[in-house]
Amino acid sequence: MPINSIILIIVLILILFLQISLSKKENSKLGLVLPILTIAISIVSALNVYIPESNFSSAIALIISVFLYFNIPTIIFFAIYLYYKKDNNSRNEINRMKINDL
Repeated sequence: MPINSIILIIVLILILFLQISLSKKENSKLGLVLPILTIAISIVSALNVYIPESNFSSAIALIISVFLYFNIPTIIFFAIYLYYKKDNNSRNEINRMKINDL
């Protein structure tokens, strides 16, 4: 395995750990930073697609496919955010119940 592939895998794992740590914070809005960033990158990438002067439907299909391809990380980051947001909400409810029991 080339060294570039190993470095890429390490960087991807670090980005996933960053998303998990941001989503676990008390301020759960921090978990939306990476999904918003990746959706912005996907929009810019879709708008920068070179469209040859062929038919209109193939150009639209190309733009949509680039947009969907670049949104794969957005979906993963948003799923991580939703998972930990639900976990934070249940933890907060348990803390409220403990306070009410006192």
